[in-house]
Formats: sequence, C-alpha cells, structure tokens
Amino acid sequence: AFGIIVRAGLEAILVIAGMIAYLVKSGNQKTLKNVYIGSVLGIIASFIAAWLLDYIKKVWTGAGQSQEVIEGVTALIAVCVLFYVRNWMISKAEAASWSRYIDDKVHSSVETGSSFALAFTAFLSVFREGAEVVLFYQPMLNEGNPGMVWAGFGAGCVLLVFVYLAITKLSIRLPIKVFFTATSILMAVMCVSFLGGGIKELAEGSVFDLTMNVPGIPENDVIQIFGIYPWLETLIPQLILAIILLVTFLVAHYRGKLDAQRADLTAEYDTKLKELTAEYEGKLNALPDGKTGTPANAPA
Repeated sequence: AFGIIVRAGLEAILVIAGMIAYLVKSGNQKTLKNVYIGSVLGIIASFIAAWLLDYIKKVWTGAGQSQEVIEGVTALIAVCVLFYVRNWMISKAEAASWSRYIDDKVHSSVETGSSFALAFTAFLSVFREGAEVVLFYQPMLNEGNPGMVWAGFGAGCVLLVFVYLAITKLSIRLPIKVFFTATSILMAVMCVSFLGGGIKELAEGSVFDLTMNVPGIPENDVIQIFGIYPWLETLIPQLILAIILLVTFLVAHYRGKLDAQRADLTAEYDTKLKELTAEYEGKLNALPDGKTGTPANAPA
C-alpha cells in the first residue's frame, strides 16, 4: 500500500511541479492557482471514485454477483491501466521528452489564457494516478487487514508531502530517466501479477475452471504475491503478456531516444541560427551609411 501511493504520487508530483516551474519561469505566477485548484479537485475525485467503486461492488454482490468475479474484473482493468501508464512513462523517460511534454501541456494554455485548460490538465494528471491507486487498493482492502492498508497509505502521503516541498521549495531534482525506467519495470511485474490474480479470481467465481495443473510450482504466499499459480490457464496468458511487455518496452524506449535526439538537434539548430543571425545583423550595422548589400558569408 505504501509503495503504490508513493509511486503514483511521485508521478503526479513530477507533472505538477513541472507545470509550476514552467509557469514561474515564464512569468505566469498568477495562473498557479489554477494548477492548485485542478490538483485538489483531482484528489477529491479520486476519493469519490473509490467510494463509487466500493458502492458498485456492494450493489453487485447484493444482486447475487460473486465477489470473486468483481475482484477478477477489477484486477484485469488494473492490468490495462498499468499497461498504458507504463508505456507512457517509458516514452517520457528521456529528459528532453519529459521537458517537451510539460511544455506542450502548459504552453498552449498560457498562450490562449485558458484557466480551465490549465486546471483541467492538472486535474487529469492527479486523477489518473488517483484512479490507479483506487483500482489497486480495492482488492487489498478485501484481504482482511484494512488497517495496514490505510497505515501504508497514510505513511506514503506524509512522505509525498516532504517530497513535494523538497522539489518545489528546495529545487531538488529527481533523476527522471532512472525513476521512470525503474517504475516501468515495477509496473510490468505488477501487470503480470494482477493478470494471474485476476484470472484466478474469475475461476473461483465459477466463470471457468482451472483444469491444467503444472507440477513443480509451489503454492505459497511468497510465490502468489507475484500472481504465479500452478495452472496453465494463468501461466500462458502471463507469458504472452510478458512478451508483449518486453516488445513494447523496447519500442517505447527506442521512440523515446529518437524524440530526445530530435529535440537535441532542434535546440542545436536554433542556437546556430541565432548565432548566424546575430553575426549577419552585426555586419549589416557595420556597413557605411547609404550602402546596402549582402555581406560575405551571410546566412541564407
């Protein structure tokens, strides 16, 4: 529970802190309140989503639906969310890609003076992570020890407050590439784990039967933390997902590097163009009064 809230919270903080830094640097401090408003609304919406999901589960259970089926479906939805967020993080692991992402998110809102767009961007950044936490906490709260879940959540929130203050007030920088890469690996493991657990929950809800037992795989709590069960019905989908995760990791990593190289080349080109333009204007200014023409070596 602690690890889940810290991981999701760090990602949201990085986006919000990046938006704040951009606004301050560009002299738009008066619009900071929109970022704060959107962030707070994202947190509130996350708690509402948690309550709504819990309410729906109770209604479905009361209507005769199996608790295991509901938890299995929730786990499979969480796999889809994890898969999407993980690929997004890999593509933004390079510093240049991350900076351009923040600039694109904030620049258009600042240019158009749209307070709503700015607040909505902050809202989505926070709510996306909050919804992810909600999906992961639901099965954990049903394991019979909710006190420890809330203890982990509270400890994680306290840590995130200090991290936010360190980043925004002390200008401490997290290593984006290391954090995003390590987190994407963790999320890949969680994807495989949730897939195995979700399939097992559906089987326990009598959606289908687990019939193809694999000897040699122990059944204990340590192995089952990773969603590994001695059934081909769970292992084969997990193996397929692991291959897909590896391929998408390589593709997203390659695209991220291309984006970073493209950004570096663009910055280098802009710098060179400014230098040549300044040199050209200097030579023009050096011409005697009344003379016109193009100095030698003038840039095209």
